[in-house]
Amino acid sequence: MNNITRADITTKHILLIQDNKLKPSTANKFIKYLSHTYNLAISWEIPYIELNPTHHIKLFKEDNLVERYLSKQEIKKLLHIASLNDNPLILPILQFLLLTGARKSEVLNAKWEDIDLHNNIFTIPLTKAGKVRRIPISPKLKEIITHIPRYNTPYLFPSTVDPMKPLVNLSFHWNKIRIAANLVDVRIHDLRHTYASALVNAGVSLYEVQKLLGHSNVAVTQRYAHLSNDSLYDAACCAEGLVE
Repeated sequence: MNNITRADITTKHILLIQDNKLKPSTANKFIKYLSHTYNLAISWEIPYIELNPTHHIKLFKEDNLVERYLSKQEIKKLLHIASLNDNPLILPILQFLLLTGARKSEVLNAKWEDIDLHNNIFTIPLTKAGKVRRIPISPKLKEIITHIPRYNTPYLFPSTVDPMKPLVNLSFHWNKIRIAANLVDVRIHDLRHTYASALVNAGVSLYEVQKLLGHSNVAVTQRYAHLSNDSLYDAACCAEGLVE
């Protein structure tokens, strides 16, 4: 590690884009992870590691503003195909994602002890921000949860190989579903986008959406503040009374 220079890392960073054809955001993760590794080495006082060579390396500009929101028809199609899946847990997983806006990892790692159907609260004990987050369980979600098969496991969505571990191959099932639905551009994370969009279109404030999504900064939430054409049309029609 002590022999790696800033020039070495910068060259590799560029080649990840040019030769490996990675996206800027993916190439930037290489720098971020490497920087964290060096910072740990320095804090642990590993011999001969005194400087972090990733300092002052400029990251590529990322286009993280890709917005994809599913229509009701698209959601209906995805859920119908999911209901035909051999694994009976795939459908409730997708429904859970759509009704909570939680991240994939947060849902797959959910345990029965995190579900409080008496107070209608889904607790995420350790979020991306390292904090506890609580999401209200709506009546529809409560109904779905009560029909989830109760296997002898602490997880809501256990692995079919080892029930004492959470399901890990959701991407395999998701790819089959979105291809069958002719929605290959839709990502799992877009279910979270769609949830946030539905809230905003219903008039929920960005502050409330921020809390439900678990964002530490409302600026991050603003990317989800998508308003559908119908919402904008209805809003514009409110001004019709100005001209009689």
